[in-house]
Amino acid sequence: MKKLVLVSLAVFLLALLIVGCAKELTLLVNEPEEGAVITESKVDVKGVVSDRKAIVMVNDVKAIVYTRGKGEFQASGVELTEGENTIKIIATRGKKEAAETITVTYSPE
Repeated sequence: MKKLVLVSLAVFLLALLIVGCAKELTLLVNEPEEGAVITESKVDVKGVVSDRKAIVMVNDVKAIVYTRGKGEFQASGVELTEGENTIKIIATRGKKEAAETITVTYSPE
């Protein structure tokens, strides 16, 4: 009976670690900065996600998440239209989600 209780406790603690106690997913956008004026029609969006196994989408385009290092991600060549542009970045891992929105202005030279 004692062995069964210990096994049950171990299984419970393992399930708790896997499901309930994981860190929250966070997202930080480094480039471009909020409010930036961009003179090219495409921009690279770069940042860091707290979980290197997360999927990061930038305006519905999948970004590269580098599995070495600190979870840096990059979406190259994000299309801009002339004027104000909203760029939405969403990271997901399982049921966890983190999102950031930045606004930049495309003003061709």
